[in-house]
Parts: sequence; structure tokens; C-alpha cells
Amino acid sequence: MKVKVQQVDGEVFIASNGEHEVKLGRGDCFRPMEMVLASIASCAGIDIQIILEKQKIEWSTFTVHVKGERDEVNVPSVFTNIQLDFIFTGENLPLSKLKRAISLSIEKYCSVAAMLNSEVIIKTCLTLNDVSYEL
Repeated sequence: MKVKVQQVDGEVFIASNGEHEVKLGRGDCFRPMEMVLASIASCAGIDIQIILEKQKIEWSTFTVHVKGERDEVNVPSVFTNIQLDFIFTGENLPLSKLKRAISLSIEKYCSVAAMLNSEVIIKTCLTLNDVSYEL
């Protein structure tokens, strides 16, 4: 795995893996710590999608909201807490299987969560058809 990051304008960089590009830095782009949040959310999302598809579970929509709290006292200002809210809509979705898929992702499969887990408190929540469940 290899990524090139090149400065393009002041504090703005383009990260490229040879096929895709993303703009990050300061200014009109993703900040690096926002990319960490996007990374854990998409990593977990991929795991959950794979787990549920193997079980032939279908949904209408699947969204992940992620919020991070940072240490505002020390430098570097690392994340201390990350909250992931997995939001599903659809008919006849089995609550227990959704909870299990989320748990497996965060505790076993998601590489980003595994890297952060020793230093960051990671909390999860499931919202199914507008009803929220703490996990």
C-alpha cells in the first residue's frame, strides 16, 4: 500500500494512491483528523456491509455519523473519544444481527479501529428506523 501526498497550495495537499485523489490540509478541504474519522467510519461500514450481505440481509439506507473529541490541552491534540452512529432504514431488519455485525467490525475486523483502540475510547450506537440503541 502506497500513497503520495503533494503540497498544491499553502496548507492544502493532494493525496493520491495512483487511482484516486483526495484534497486535505487546511482551508477548503478535509482536515487530516477528519480523514481519520472518515477512515474509521468507512472501514467499519465496509465490514458491516460484507457481514450483512453474507447473511442475505437487505436494507434501504445505511449511513455512519462519526464524531471525535480531541485532547484540547496537550499537543499533539489526539482523539480521546470517537462516537460512531450506524443508521439503518429498511423493513424486517433483524436488530440482533445488526448489533452483532457492528460489534464484530469494531472489535475484530476494522483495522482502523484496531489501530486507535488502545489510545481512544470508541463508542457505538445503532439507529434502526429512527429508534436508537446504545451498544
